[in-house]
Amino acid sequence: MKKYYVLLIIFLLPVIVLASPNATIKTSKDNIKKGETVTVTVTLTDTAAWNINIVGSGASSCSKREADVTSDASNTTKKISLSCKATSEGTINIKVTGDITSESAETKEISLKKDVVVKGTSGTDTPKPPVDDKQDPPKEDDQTSPKEDDPTPPKDDDLPKDVIVDPSGDKEDNNTIVFILLGIIIVLMIIIVIMIINKKKNNNINYNNYY
Repeated sequence: MKKYYVLLIIFLLPVIVLASPNATIKTSKDNIKKGETVTVTVTLTDTAAWNINIVGSGASSCSKREADVTSDASNTTKKISLSCKATSEGTINIKVTGDITSESAETKEISLKKDVVVKGTSGTDTPKPPVDDKQDPPKEDDQTSPKEDDPTPPKDDDLPKDVIVDPSGDKEDNNTIVFILLGIIIVLMIIIVIMIINKKKNNNINYNNYY
């Protein structure tokens, strides 16, 4: 009887334990200045094959596409990176699309988004005005004084924007938990049924021996 239990666990355990493929997106910075570069990293987990396309638009124009499989067709963790340089003020809109497949042939469509805010030009990119040694010193009777530069009021584009989060990741985690619980319940029900059948067989044998 124990052999039956062991066989059931062996057959059902891979269904419960195997994880689904997943993808996440991360940027090196959430806010940069014009002329600076931000690095986008897409991390793939429990993946044996992938076809990923990363595109940055808006305040930058960058893209990268990668499709490949692992050498032994088994799950692995893969990171794909892309650098985007801000060419104007505003927002860099980053979008990741494609699909990933696990070693158990489970395929998942990918659709991730994230924004990076681009502010004014960085100080390193601002040229300094040349110094004129022949400039006449200001006269004492000249009561006019140079005006200080008024601070530029913040623009609407300078305000940080909310990062768009793909809710599909939480849904996939909930589905995985439900799937695991269902698998455990099925195993327990099968074990209980087998025990009941075995008990009935033993009772019949004892009854026959008694008479």
